[in-house]
Amino acid sequence: MDTSSWTPKYKDDCVAYGCHKSAEMHKEFIREEMADFIKKGFWVVLPYSIAKDLPDSAYSPVGTKEECDHRA
Repeated sequence: MDTSSWTPKYKDDCVAYGCHKSAEMHKEFIREEMADFIKKGFWVVLPYSIAKDLPDSAYSPVGTKEECDHRA
């Protein structure tokens, strides 16, 4: 798959768009999951002022999908 790099304005627009509505509805769950992934070393959280200058970076809005008994 080959796509062109995002422009700085497009990145800014994506970040300004914010999260999906489902993320607002389940923000405590997202907060816990993100903290767990950071603690396990799967993710590194950077401020956008640094992340926006990473080459070929792209962004997706955070969202959730309800599932029954996923962690049972």
